[in-house]
Amino acid sequence: QVQKNAGNWAEWETITPEGEEFTVTMPKNPTTETAKFPYHKMELNTRLYLATSSTGPVVAVASFSGIKSNPAEYTEFARFNSYIDAFKTYFPAKVRSKETIMKMVLVSSRPFNGHTGRSYKLTLGDLNGSVNAFVTRKRFYAIVSLNTKKDEALEEKFLSSFVLPERQNEPPKTVASTN
Repeated sequence: QVQKNAGNWAEWETITPEGEEFTVTMPKNPTTETAKFPYHKMELNTRLYLATSSTGPVVAVASFSGIKSNPAEYTEFARFNSYIDAFKTYFPAKVRSKETIMKMVLVSSRPFNGHTGRSYKLTLGDLNGSVNAFVTRKRFYAIVSLNTKKDEALEEKFLSSFVLPERQNEPPKTVASTN
């Protein structure tokens, strides 16, 4: 169980976790949890960067890997949707209880620096807020801002601080070249 008062909400810090592609500004000393998460016949590697407050606000970045990028088998959106589905199962228990009903409503599809992305409105028990989700070649990221009351300044501060590097196009696949 993640401690409920993680993060110092008066002071924020920029984190760039090792092995991740992102940078984000969060309340100082967020809790970090790394785990394996069974999803269908796969095992996803999950990392959760979380700051919660007894007064309500919750900010988090969930990072998943394990669903291979294979355009021959399925589209990037199919992969993205699988990750969203896994996120819906994984996330509620991290903030409330496993039984807490989570409702996500798609607001928009919005690529971010060339990465497939979508924005959602999220309700989780007494918490409401937003989720921005992106899939890179290696990982899936869900950036979550929830609160018991509307706090657009806090939500904007957190969500807008999330940075991913520009997507690099893969070099074209070449058929065996001869010298």
